Amino acid sequence: QPWRIWRCLHHAGIGTGFWVGMPLAHTPFRPRPQVQLLQSKSISVETAAGSFPAALENASGTSDHRYEFPGSALINYRQIPSIAESLQADWLHITNGTQPSDCFVEVRGLLETHMHPCFLGEKLLVGLQGAVGGLLLRFSAALRCVPLCFTRLRPAGTHAAVVGESPYVHFLADFTAIGFAPRIGHRLIGRVSRRQTKMGVNVVVLNCFNTFVRKRSLPMELSFDRGKATWVHGRNDDSLPFGDPIWVEVASLGGNSSQAVPSLVGTMRWPPWVAAKASMAAKRKERSESAYKPSKESSSSKKYKHIVDDHVQAEVLQKQEKKHKKDQKEHKELDIENEVNKEMDK
Repeated sequence: QPWRIWRCLHHAGIGTGFWVGMPLAHTPFRPRPQVQLLQSKSISVETAAGSFPAALENASGTSDHRYEFPGSALINYRQIPSIAESLQADWLHITNGTQPSDCFVEVRGLLETHMHPCFLGEKLLVGLQGAVGGLLLRFSAALRCVPLCFTRLRPAGTHAAVVGESPYVHFLADFTAIGFAPRIGHRLIGRVSRRQTKMGVNVVVLNCFNTFVRKRSLPMELSFDRGKATWVHGRNDDSLPFGDPIWVEVASLGGNSSQAVPSLVGTMRWPPWVAAKASMAAKRKERSESAYKPSKESSSSKKYKHIVDDHVQAEVLQKQEKKHKKDQKEHKELDIENEVNKEMDK
């Protein structure tokens, strides 16, 4: 019987390469594409933030097919708007001279793409986005960074190939991506996470990457409150506010290819808040102090204010006088009623 012959050949090691090496019709010939780095350069925070609008436009340009990304590409693409929002809100609005480190890079590379034939034609861009979507938010040893978004994506040539009986089309995709490449000693901006432990503080960087600051790396001003389940500071045990931008310094890199989302280990200095929060606090303090201090006004404004105050005071006096007359009238009516009742009793 054929299955007995195949079993004997398999145990003998004959024909193993033929049976195992041949691709299946429903899977790509090489499930994990290889990436080749062509060029890499460091860019500033402003340049990185300015590249996201174009990346978002490219990702949303195929609105009719954006939910057809194969695999986990859709989940990765949904994280791009929150990363762009974090860059705009936290990294670009700093009032003092302290600036975050240039931890962003622009990389250009080639990706071996194994595309299903259903994406050929008008849906080619959708297939390309699905193919490179597996690189997003994952540390790539070849690119030496964590790709955050793609600013350019196109086939490297005009021809493709098929292997054996597999219908998948194989070609090279040329892409340009904005990558996150922090190094030890880089100063980053993150927000305190709501999930805290007594072992340390969790800080979320770019609304995506978790940075853990161990207890021994925290400032002496911070202590863990078991009742509140959070880190507190100051005489009144004020909680470390959630969602406020703070500084964190990279102590070690935890990103590797086995992690879906890389995590970092950092340190924190006191005070950890960025200048944007300090300026807001100063504005609140200034407003509260101005409420108790007389402001400098011009003579015309003082005169107008005096007239308005006199008018308001006159209205108040008129209301009080009317109320007093009304009370007197009511008392007089009560007195007359009491006298009438007495006469009736007699």
